Amino acid sequence: RWGRFPNITAGVQLVTIDGNANYTISGVAGTTGNELSYSGWSLVIIYSSPSELAHQFFLYDQLLYASGGSSHTFTIEGFEAPADAEAVLTCFVGEGDDHYNGDYLQFNSYYLSDETNPENDVWNGKSSGLSGVFIDGVDIDTFDVSSPIIQPGDTSAEVSLTTDIDCWNLIYIILGFRSEYGGLTPNSAGIISYHYS
Repeated sequence: RWGRFPNITAGVQLVTIDGNANYTISGVAGTTGNELSYSGWSLVIIYSSPSELAHQFFLYDQLLYASGGSSHTFTIEGFEAPADAEAVLTCFVGEGDDHYNGDYLQFNSYYLSDETNPENDVWNGKSSGLSGVFIDGVDIDTFDVSSPIIQPGDTSAEVSLTTDIDCWNLIYIILGFRSEYGGLTPNSAGIISYHYS
Protein backbone atom coordinates (compact mmCIF):
# COMPACT_ATOMS: atom_id res chain seq x y z
CA ARG A 1 0.00 0.00 0.00
CA TRP A 2 1.32 3.46 -0.90
CA GLY A 3 2.43 6.01 1.64
CA ARG A 4 1.96 4.28 4.98
CA PHE A 5 3.36 6.39 7.81
CA PRO A 6 2.56 4.69 11.12
CA ASN A 7 3.79 6.20 14.38
CA ILE A 8 5.74 3.41 16.12
CA THR A 9 7.08 5.45 19.05
CA ALA A 10 5.48 3.18 21.65
CA GLY A 11 6.94 0.07 19.99
CA VAL A 12 10.44 1.55 19.86
CA GLN A 13 10.22 2.51 23.54
CA LEU A 14 9.34 -1.09 24.39
CA VAL A 15 12.55 -2.27 22.74
CA THR A 16 14.98 0.28 24.14
CA ILE A 17 14.95 3.60 25.96
CA ASP A 18 17.73 5.16 23.86
CA GLY A 19 16.50 4.05 20.40
CA ASN A 20 19.65 2.05 19.58
CA ALA A 21 18.62 -1.36 18.25
CA ASN A 22 18.25 -3.44 15.11
CA TYR A 23 14.76 -2.98 13.64
CA THR A 24 13.03 -5.31 11.21
CA ILE A 25 9.62 -5.25 9.56
CA SER A 26 7.29 -8.16 8.78
CA GLY A 27 4.01 -8.68 7.01
CA VAL A 28 4.99 -6.54 4.02
CA ALA A 29 4.63 -8.13 0.61
CA GLY A 30 6.06 -6.60 -2.54
CA THR A 31 6.25 -7.82 -6.11
CA THR A 32 9.50 -6.60 -7.63
CA GLY A 33 9.68 -8.60 -10.86
CA ASN A 34 8.70 -5.68 -13.09
CA GLU A 35 11.13 -2.95 -14.14
CA LEU A 36 8.86 -0.29 -12.58
CA SER A 37 8.23 -2.14 -9.32
CA TYR A 38 10.03 -1.79 -6.01
CA SER A 39 9.47 -2.37 -2.33
CA GLY A 40 11.17 -0.60 0.54
CA TRP A 41 10.72 1.12 3.87
CA SER A 42 12.57 3.42 6.23
CA LEU A 43 12.41 4.25 9.90
CA VAL A 44 12.84 7.88 10.91
CA ILE A 45 13.84 8.29 14.56
CA ILE A 46 13.72 11.75 16.13
CA TYR A 47 15.22 11.93 19.61
CA SER A 48 16.61 14.38 22.12
CA SER A 49 19.83 14.17 24.10
CA PRO A 50 21.45 16.62 26.53
CA SER A 51 24.81 15.88 24.85
CA GLU A 52 23.62 16.88 21.35
CA LEU A 53 22.79 20.23 19.82
CA ALA A 54 19.15 20.63 18.95
CA HIS A 55 17.96 20.16 15.39
CA GLN A 56 14.92 21.31 13.49
CA PHE A 57 13.31 19.02 10.92
CA PHE A 58 10.92 19.96 8.14
CA LEU A 59 9.18 17.07 6.44
CA TYR A 60 7.66 16.89 2.93
CA ASP A 61 5.71 13.64 2.93
CA GLN A 62 3.34 13.36 -0.01
CA LEU A 63 3.95 10.79 -2.73
CA LEU A 64 5.10 12.43 -5.97
CA TYR A 65 5.32 10.42 -9.18
CA ALA A 66 7.90 11.51 -11.77
CA SER A 67 7.39 10.03 -15.21
CA GLY A 68 10.05 10.06 -17.92
CA GLY A 69 10.73 13.53 -19.28
CA SER A 70 9.09 15.31 -16.34
CA SER A 71 10.14 18.05 -13.94
CA HIS A 72 8.60 19.02 -10.60
CA THR A 73 9.42 22.20 -8.68
CA PHE A 74 8.00 23.17 -5.29
CA THR A 75 8.88 25.47 -2.39
CA ILE A 76 9.49 24.42 1.21
CA GLU A 77 8.88 27.27 3.66
CA GLY A 78 8.07 27.98 7.31
CA PHE A 79 11.62 27.85 8.68
CA GLU A 80 14.40 30.35 9.29
CA ALA A 81 17.90 29.10 8.56
CA PRO A 82 20.21 29.61 11.57
CA ALA A 83 23.26 31.87 11.56
CA ASP A 84 25.69 29.10 10.56
CA ALA A 85 23.21 27.72 7.97
CA GLU A 86 24.42 24.15 8.62
CA ALA A 87 21.82 22.01 6.87
CA VAL A 88 21.20 18.62 5.29
CA LEU A 89 18.54 17.38 2.89
CA THR A 90 17.50 13.72 3.06
CA CYS A 91 15.41 12.19 0.26
CA PHE A 92 13.70 8.81 -0.01
CA VAL A 93 12.95 7.90 -3.64
CA GLY A 94 11.44 4.62 -4.80
CA GLU A 95 12.29 2.89 -8.09
CA GLY A 96 15.69 4.50 -8.42
CA ASP A 97 18.05 2.30 -10.43
CA ASP A 98 21.41 2.26 -12.19
CA HIS A 99 20.01 1.41 -15.65
CA TYR A 100 19.11 4.97 -16.63
CA ASN A 101 20.75 8.29 -15.93
CA GLY A 102 19.35 11.80 -16.31
CA ASP A 103 17.88 12.11 -12.78
CA TYR A 104 18.62 15.51 -11.22
CA LEU A 105 17.96 17.09 -7.83
CA GLN A 106 18.33 20.84 -7.46
CA PHE A 107 18.06 22.76 -4.21
CA ASN A 108 17.98 26.56 -4.53
CA SER A 109 19.28 26.08 -8.11
CA TYR A 110 22.33 24.06 -6.94
CA TYR A 111 22.63 20.56 -8.41
CA LEU A 112 23.15 18.09 -5.55
CA SER A 113 25.50 15.13 -5.76
CA ASP A 114 28.09 13.21 -3.74
CA GLU A 115 30.57 10.37 -4.22
CA THR A 116 27.70 7.84 -4.29
CA ASN A 117 25.17 9.82 -6.32
CA PRO A 118 26.46 11.65 -9.42
CA GLU A 119 24.76 14.86 -10.47
CA ASN A 120 23.18 13.29 -13.58
CA ASP A 121 22.11 9.98 -11.92
CA VAL A 122 21.16 10.90 -8.39
CA TRP A 123 18.46 8.19 -8.07
CA ASN A 124 20.71 5.24 -8.90
CA GLY A 125 19.69 2.68 -6.26
CA LYS A 126 22.76 3.50 -4.13
CA SER A 127 21.96 5.03 -0.75
CA SER A 128 24.53 7.44 0.64
CA GLY A 129 23.77 6.37 4.23
CA LEU A 130 24.64 2.77 3.36
CA SER A 131 28.09 3.55 1.91
CA GLY A 132 26.78 3.23 -1.63
CA VAL A 133 25.37 -0.29 -1.29
CA PHE A 134 23.09 -0.97 -4.27
CA ILE A 135 19.45 -1.77 -3.36
CA ASP A 136 17.45 -2.01 -6.57
CA GLY A 137 14.55 0.41 -6.42
CA VAL A 138 15.43 2.25 -3.19
CA ASP A 139 17.37 5.49 -2.73
CA ILE A 140 17.73 7.08 0.71
CA ASP A 141 20.28 9.86 0.26
CA THR A 142 21.48 12.75 2.42
CA PHE A 143 23.11 15.83 0.89
CA ASP A 144 24.90 18.75 2.53
CA VAL A 145 22.94 21.90 1.67
CA SER A 146 24.79 24.24 4.04
CA SER A 147 25.74 27.80 3.07
CA PRO A 148 26.00 28.96 0.30
CA ILE A 149 23.22 26.61 -0.89
CA ILE A 150 20.99 27.80 1.91
CA GLN A 151 21.85 31.16 3.47
CA PRO A 152 21.49 32.34 7.09
CA GLY A 153 18.05 33.82 7.54
CA ASP A 154 16.48 32.06 4.53
CA THR A 155 12.82 31.26 5.15
CA SER A 156 12.13 29.16 2.05
CA ALA A 157 13.92 26.87 -0.39
CA GLU A 158 13.11 25.70 -3.89
CA VAL A 159 13.35 22.00 -4.74
CA SER A 160 13.45 20.83 -8.37
CA LEU A 161 13.29 17.16 -9.40
CA THR A 162 13.89 16.32 -13.06
CA THR A 163 14.11 13.04 -14.94
CA ASP A 164 15.04 12.44 -18.56
CA ILE A 165 14.08 8.77 -19.06
CA ASP A 166 13.56 7.02 -15.74
CA CYS A 167 10.32 6.96 -13.73
CA TRP A 168 10.38 7.09 -9.93
CA ASN A 169 8.43 8.16 -6.83
CA LEU A 170 9.45 10.73 -4.22
CA ILE A 171 8.38 9.28 -0.86
CA TYR A 172 9.64 12.07 1.40
CA ILE A 173 12.15 14.88 1.84
CA ILE A 174 13.48 16.04 5.21
CA LEU A 175 15.30 19.37 5.60
CA GLY A 176 17.31 19.44 8.83
CA PHE A 177 19.09 22.30 10.58
CA ARG A 178 21.47 22.02 13.51
CA SER A 179 20.27 24.79 15.80
CA GLU A 180 18.98 25.51 19.27
CA TYR A 181 15.25 25.40 19.94
CA GLY A 182 13.13 28.50 19.87
CA GLY A 183 13.03 31.79 18.06
CA LEU A 184 12.95 30.48 14.51
CA THR A 185 9.38 29.49 13.70
CA PRO A 186 6.26 28.77 15.74
CA ASN A 187 6.85 25.06 14.98
CA SER A 188 10.61 25.03 15.51
CA ALA A 189 10.53 21.96 17.77
CA GLY A 190 8.21 19.92 15.59
CA ILE A 191 7.70 18.46 12.17
CA ILE A 192 5.94 20.38 9.45
CA SER A 193 4.36 18.55 6.50
CA TYR A 194 4.37 20.18 3.07
CA HIS A 195 2.07 19.06 0.31
CA TYR A 196 2.69 19.49 -3.41
CA SER A 197 -0.14 19.35 -5.88
